[in-house]
Amino acid sequence: MACLSAGAQVCGMLAAPCESETTPNKLNPKHKNALIEGVKDRADRFMKGFLRGVLWECQETFGAIQERLFLGGRAKLASSAILSSPERGGTMVSLSQICKVYQGQTKVLDHLNFELKRGDFVYLVGGTGAGKSSLLRILATEEAPSSGKLSLFGQDLNQVSPSGLRAIRRMIGYIPQGIQLIPDLSVFDNVALSLSLSGGRAWLSAEARQKTLSTLERLGISSKKERRAGTLSGGEAQRVAVARALVREPELILADEPTGSQDQEHTWSIMDLFLKANLGGTTVVVATHDREIVRRVRKKALTLRNGRISLEENAVMMT
Repeated sequence: MACLSAGAQVCGMLAAPCESETTPNKLNPKHKNALIEGVKDRADRFMKGFLRGVLWECQETFGAIQERLFLGGRAKLASSAILSSPERGGTMVSLSQICKVYQGQTKVLDHLNFELKRGDFVYLVGGTGAGKSSLLRILATEEAPSSGKLSLFGQDLNQVSPSGLRAIRRMIGYIPQGIQLIPDLSVFDNVALSLSLSGGRAWLSAEARQKTLSTLERLGISSKKERRAGTLSGGEAQRVAVARALVREPELILADEPTGSQDQEHTWSIMDLFLKANLGGTTVVVATHDREIVRRVRKKALTLRNGRISLEENAVMMT
């Protein structure tokens, strides 16, 4: 397994800095101390990165084993007898009396009730602090509501098992406003993680590799596929986050201001991918402040105001 095989490289890599024709015993004390401090610093930095990577890989591998047991070896859930996506027009998301209260604050979300059907495309609009991000985090199962009932894909999240919750999450493509890439991994690997149950590039099938490259190409970032994610601009990182969410072909896309750092060309590249996914039956929820997107792509809008929500058909302008 990745988390075990990676450990085999530790001793050799830590020893590398000391492999020199001039050993510390042949140096004067000043140079000797400098060399020792350099080796210690390199070893410290290596171990921190190594342990972080091993921990992450072990978590991914363990989660993959759980998922395979739960899904009977299937990465997609459409044929699962336990959890399946509804037919087009069937209920995908159901909120009943959902409230969210943060410590020391009034209700951010106040008894929300609404349903989304398979194949819906809706905007989530409202002023700053209206609760759009809070609602998307709840729908993405990253955060629990303070009260109320949330059902996703026919499963009540108050009663779902841990393995069932993990299965639900693999049906969701979530693009948070705060971009959450792994900075030490390449652009390609950040996106490919959505397709690799083992968490390693070597385990990707040829089809998965091609799908990853194709998604990066459509978002204009294929030329940066080997760049470390931590070196990207804000707009580039945002597109990598979009690619990572879409490459798995999720049943539900939740996008929180996905075009906020994009120029016009890349904005419409992202929207085009959302619209094509929607044509294939994917439910799409896009939180946005962009009036031009709402004006040009007429869809329904869920408007948040004072913690309450209302539905507007064929939204034309922001409220």
